[in-house]
Amino acid sequence: MELELLKHLGKPKPSNLYTEFLIFDYEEGTDFLNECPTGTNKVTTFCSAIMDLRKKLNNNETRIIHAFSAALKTVGHDSIPKGLLKSTLESIYADKTKRREFEQEFLVSTAQITYRGRHSESDEIVSQYFKDKASIKYLDIGCCPEKYGAITSEETFALIPNADITAIDIHFPPDFKPANLAINYIKDNIVTMTIDANLYDVIRYVNLELFFNEKTRELVHRKLVNALKINGLFINGRESQGYNIYRRVT
Repeated sequence: MELELLKHLGKPKPSNLYTEFLIFDYEEGTDFLNECPTGTNKVTTFCSAIMDLRKKLNNNETRIIHAFSAALKTVGHDSIPKGLLKSTLESIYADKTKRREFEQEFLVSTAQITYRGRHSESDEIVSQYFKDKASIKYLDIGCCPEKYGAITSEETFALIPNADITAIDIHFPPDFKPANLAINYIKDNIVTMTIDANLYDVIRYVNLELFFNEKTRELVHRKLVNALKINGLFINGRESQGYNIYRRVT
């Protein structure tokens, strides 16, 4: 099985954008990151995790703000006045149920915003590569679905509306009700599951390698390339380093 590199999409530039997701009464969207409060151990740990995530996302504050906003709304906070970040987080973390809902929404939302970066660019290349878009079988691994579906898979379907998309993730929300019934959602573990050979035209497998050791990465890589059709496209990489788009030649 041999892959040929077609395109490298470099790592995204740091973002200084302001979006509609900016819910804080601050002049700059980065202030809440710089003013990460000290408090109970749990709150401090979460804030430290945000700072680490900021580094991993190449200082892309827009994604973090979106995820933070979505998490706050999940536990009943549409906005936080300036100066009340610490007390708000303390109140959330004092309630085990709210804490769980808050952290889960933050995790899922953070993962989904990846589509606004290299995902969309890679799908443009996929759309241009295939002449017959109606026959594309597309596997989206680690789709990170929220209650009504996954942003990555939804956006792919919007760009390639006749594609046969299968979206796989190890976790689904308990109240999962996909809005787009054309997308086939599967809850499974990519490490242990079986995939037929020569089945897919496109396989998107990005960012997940961060969670695997070298042996597991090699195992999953071979499994996925084997599942790709000859001349199919394999989208691989990490957002912090950029994506590679390969064509399977043998």
